[in-house]
Amino acid sequence: MGEVYLAEDTKLGRQVALKVLLGEVSGDRERVNRFIQEAKAASALNHPNILTVFEIGNFEGSQYIATELIKGSTLRDHVKAEPPGLVEALNIALQITAALGAAHEAGIIHRDIKPENIMVRQDGLVKVLDFGLAKLLPNNAQSMETTLPHLNTKPGMIVGTVAYMSPEQARGKAIDPRSDIFSLGIVLFEIFAGKRPFEGESHLDLISSILKDDPPSLRQVAPDLPRQLERIVDKTLRKDRDHRYQSVRDLHIDIEDLRDELKFEAKLNKSVHPTVERAIHETNQESLMNTQSNLRSALTTGISKTRRFTVLHALVFVALVALTVGGVWYFRPANQSNASTAVYKTTEVASWTSAPGELFATASISPDGKLIAFASTRSGTKGIWVTQANSTDAIQVTNDQFPNTDPIWSPKGDEIAFVSLRTGGNGSPTVGIWRVGALGGTPRAVAPFSDGSSELRRWTTSGKIYFELGGELYAVDLASGTTQKATSLADKKPKWIDISADEKTIAYATGNDTEWEIFSSDLTNKNATQLAKGKGKLDKYIAWLPEKNRLFFSATVDGVQQMFATTAGSRVNERIATPESESSIVDVAPDGGSIILSSAKEESNLWAVPAAGGAEAPVARDLNAKLWPSISPDGSRVVFQSVKGLSSGNRLLGSNIVVKSLKAATDGERRERLFAVLVAGRRIYRVSKT
Repeated sequence: MGEVYLAEDTKLGRQVALKVLLGEVSGDRERVNRFIQEAKAASALNHPNILTVFEIGNFEGSQYIATELIKGSTLRDHVKAEPPGLVEALNIALQITAALGAAHEAGIIHRDIKPENIMVRQDGLVKVLDFGLAKLLPNNAQSMETTLPHLNTKPGMIVGTVAYMSPEQARGKAIDPRSDIFSLGIVLFEIFAGKRPFEGESHLDLISSILKDDPPSLRQVAPDLPRQLERIVDKTLRKDRDHRYQSVRDLHIDIEDLRDELKFEAKLNKSVHPTVERAIHETNQESLMNTQSNLRSALTTGISKTRRFTVLHALVFVALVALTVGGVWYFRPANQSNASTAVYKTTEVASWTSAPGELFATASISPDGKLIAFASTRSGTKGIWVTQANSTDAIQVTNDQFPNTDPIWSPKGDEIAFVSLRTGGNGSPTVGIWRVGALGGTPRAVAPFSDGSSELRRWTTSGKIYFELGGELYAVDLASGTTQKATSLADKKPKWIDISADEKTIAYATGNDTEWEIFSSDLTNKNATQLAKGKGKLDKYIAWLPEKNRLFFSATVDGVQQMFATTAGSRVNERIATPESESSIVDVAPDGGSIILSSAKEESNLWAVPAAGGAEAPVARDLNAKLWPSISPDGSRVVFQSVKGLSSGNRLLGSNIVVKSLKAATDGERRERLFAVLVAGRRIYRVSKT
């Protein structure tokens, strides 16, 4: 609706961009208001990544906006002329999210995020512009009524650029900041993959694709991109806004973490001397004996080719060579000819902000592999939820305000048994097994527990529910409600035990923090057979598929948690995943094609709340847990303990003490500050073999 000219500010002697409203629309009052809104919305946002507005005015009936002159190109032209590297592209994305974060905090939704409305200066600084379609959030409209004209979009009216619209925007529904996140997700996909995730020959086809089609995974189009980036972009493009990033700030943090990890890895790679790097590469191509010879040859050649090679360098190289050769030998497979590598895709099934003290969530897959039952505090009290295996929409099947957990399916998949903590007739707490319909209904009591640490294992066709307590299996007969002990393994002290569907075979795990073994036997523990063994600490959750002689488990090896699959008796543990956060394998599909991971992240943000006024402000936001904050006497700094990976155990002694400055502009603002630590992060994932 306007034309842009290069102009000169004669008062300050600088070049500016002058945007003038087109004459043919100058009589349209709504167009004029939007033109004015563009200027006032941008001028209300003082941010380095948002276009700076110098002046707005009317000259002889022509509306104009004078802004800073951006010497650069649109994001589309910038990427087309010289495709950016991964880190550069992430830096661009971070600047866009920073701009949108400032806009959203000011109560402004952009509504037209696209490459043409993003410019990259010659020095790499990104500028977001064109707030002509911006919308005020309702709770901010009153406070800014003197700043912006009121432009109420009619219900059902579609505004924006079709190719970059969110589903709710395309439907003409009410929007919020999460709509900008979806539009940004399309832009990010286009930057990294070179194409948009939704396509169509006409605008109607394009809208239909946005509303109905699932976008391709980022690594499906560009396989070399990091898996973490794929998860980030995928989360921005979820059609249900409740399952997207809820804040552009959270998106910014995830992108920033990925960029920092990539920069750190690049720094490590650059620190390796080319001679050693070449020698290490050769270890992957030759046998162990040839590798040792090649390393010695490479080391000798490197020493002779440079005069600056000192004795210290030589000693460092010798140490690296020894570590490399030792590593090749130590981590070689026990039976290399049987080793196999599988490719797995991880899809988020459910996520929620956890309750304090909540640990890994339990979950199980229905007999037909189509539904997943899981325990979650997403509604406040821990309850049982059910979702489709290929969806993130879940329904709550228990809603009785009692803590319910540990769901397992009936053999037909029409009911779910679970452990429930309830109040007895005398007011004392009681723990027992309950059952409920797969899609909800009135829960029914099955049997009480003598110990609340019992865990359900299997519901068999004979009408029994097996549970584990203290390394032994017990069976509850549904017809009579009686409980009997099924095993006698006290001397083995297993850390996990399960039973097959035909109730003839058991499997159990033993071990310590350095090594472990998994066995199978009959109920009397006669003719025990070793199924698998390994080094490191075995996780207490194991998924066993006796019909296919397959085991799925996680183990911590040299401080790194890894996921494994093994065929009973093969002596080969296939590594299938190295999760980015502490995770446990809690179940496996009947066909062995997918497993369920329960992931826990101890994350927290530190907020400041002045005693007078109550305006919250973030102080520290990252993936580390933040504990015991304390304010300096003058109110200018806060000190707290920052712990990474707190969910994996007691890591308090291995954490850092962090001091952070606080904004206290005047003595009047240096009041007592109240702090709260917000803990978040429980997720259920489905991992499928592809």
